[in-house]
Amino acid sequence: MLAAGQLGPGEGGPLHLHHGEEILRILSGEVQVTVGSETRRCSAGDVVIIPTDTPHGFTTITETTMEVVAELDAGQVFPVTDTDGTTRLIEVYQEDLPWSRRPPPGFNWTSNEDMTDILRRAPSPKKSH
Repeated sequence: MLAAGQLGPGEGGPLHLHHGEEILRILSGEVQVTVGSETRRCSAGDVVIIPTDTPHGFTTITETTMEVVAELDAGQVFPVTDTDGTTRLIEVYQEDLPWSRRPPPGFNWTSNEDMTDILRRAPSPKKSH
């Protein structure tokens, strides 16, 4: 799957992972990308390879255009913090996202309300110094 998009400053995605490899290519602007325990500032021309099942996220520094190459049906999993302070992984299932997997038996598609709650509880990528 190839997707391209433009984001304004301060936008991005919380830490999450996929059961498939992902590649980001920065076309313009600057973005801070976290992959595993490494955080770096990327700009036009940079390519970031995200291995399977590796937590990652990003925050744009300036208006940014990037391409994302990812496996179809790779799923999307978020670490979320529960009220007791423990963190657990939650896989989301969204019909409108091509990298999402179909829900297994006994699970349903993730509602917009549940997705909003999951994103609220997912950590943001760490800031570089």
